[in-house]
Amino acid sequence: MISLRLIALVLALLPGALSAHHDIGTTILALDQKIAGGATAELHYQRALEYRALRKRKEAQADLRKALALQPRHRGSITALIPLLQGPEAMTLAQTYLASATDPKHRLEAHYLIAQVADRSDNEATALVVCEKIQTLHPEHPSEIDLLHARLLLSSGKPARAAAVLKSAHQKHKSIVLRNAWIDAALSAKQISQVLPIIEEELTSTRFRASWLIRRARANLATNTPGKVRSDLHSALQELNTRILPDRPDLTLIADRGLALALLGSKDLAQRDLTTLKNSTLSKSSYTILEAELQNMDHE
Repeated sequence: MISLRLIALVLALLPGALSAHHDIGTTILALDQKIAGGATAELHYQRALEYRALRKRKEAQADLRKALALQPRHRGSITALIPLLQGPEAMTLAQTYLASATDPKHRLEAHYLIAQVADRSDNEATALVVCEKIQTLHPEHPSEIDLLHARLLLSSGKPARAAAVLKSAHQKHKSIVLRNAWIDAALSAKQISQVLPIIEEELTSTRFRASWLIRRARANLATNTPGKVRSDLHSALQELNTRILPDRPDLTLIADRGLALALLGSKDLAQRDLTTLKNSTLSKSSYTILEAELQNMDHE
């Protein structure tokens, strides 16, 4: 599954990112005519971006391959093609791009692509090594890299290190997404005193409380103060069940529901939600905590 964060990062770094079009079909027809009059790597690349916007993966791949046949080092085509490929071919292209990259920005991009390819291939150890390298070689990097790095650390049983990465990233970027990810990692690392005040404050001010009730339940479980755990989790489930629409369910809410169910000991129901998430387009980071909780249940 192609990571939306990866596409966002690549587009942000590309010299000619895709602009909004009112009629992509018309743009493709215009590019068809230009290519017929004299194909260039840039023209095939531009048409590939249009096909990608239409989710026509095969057509996009074909155009990107044609672009690289005409100009093997066409940077835009390389970075656009790698996320569309799987396995050894994707890794070979990403490593080739890294070998030819001289600009620090391009080397950062190449390293991130390698980490993403390794992650997609379930080679989390390699992906983690590359993310650690990025932290050293490219201290000024997009926050998407920190989110990937932290998820890999959590998956490898290093929650304290994940929390440190996310806390540093949050202090740098002031992002709510990073703050919440840091809180979740800190709870996994049992760093309760650092984040419980934030959780309590959010519970007094936010309209939707389910995710914060689940976080408070995790904090109380970690400190062996289970008094309100079941009450918080049942309240969270009650809210989530009113917000999850059967025909168009919000996957992030399903991730919250699965975690609440797992914490309550409803393993089969939690596993069902995890399976739904794994078969969706939702990023792995959205259900890492749920997956870890279910794995812990298996080992008990």
